[in-house]
Order: sequence, then structure tokens, then C-alpha cells
Amino acid sequence: MRKARHPLDLLGSIASMFSLNIPQKEIVDESLDDISITALVEKILLHHLPMSYIKITVETKNGVVKLDGTVKNWSEKNLITKIANDVSGVKMVFNNMNIERVSLSN
Repeated sequence: MRKARHPLDLLGSIASMFSLNIPQKEIVDESLDDISITALVEKILLHHLPMSYIKITVETKNGVVKLDGTVKNWSEKNLITKIANDVSGVKMVFNNMNIERVSLSN
């Protein structure tokens, strides 16, 4: 039984035959890892938090996660930071989420 080749290996072989300038596999794989981290953070946040948090934006670059959106208080912001930080592959979390202003008027 032949071992299946990674699609990027085949792409690299074809590119070298035609002298095409295709990014190295490591660079492409790093982007895929960031995509996977983002998807996993989003999935875990959706699993642990109420649907009202669906407007959280998650971006990842080189394992560094950036969170944007709005939460009700500091406790929620800290919880979301901890959840994101506990995801495998996350190196650091920047939580840029805003805390809702509470209206004291009736």
C-alpha cells in the first residue's frame, strides 16, 4: 500500500517543473494552523457561552489570538480570555473586547 502524499508536496513538485514561485510548505502549514486555532477557539466559545456571544470575532496570527466584540462585564471578558488561552496551539491572547455600558436611568 502506497503512503498518500500531502497535496502541498505534489503542488511543490508541479511548481518546480514549471519554475513557479509557490510558498514553502512550512509557511502554508502555519496559516492552516492559525485557521485551525481560530476555528477551535470559536467552537469552544460557542460550546461554553450563551448564544448572545455569537458576535465575538476571533483572529489568529502565528498562534496569537485577538478577540473583538462586546461583553457585559469584566468577569465575562476574563472568562473568554481564559477559554481562548487554554486552546492548544494558542501562544497569547489579546482581548480587545469592550464592556457594555450600563444605563442607570429607568
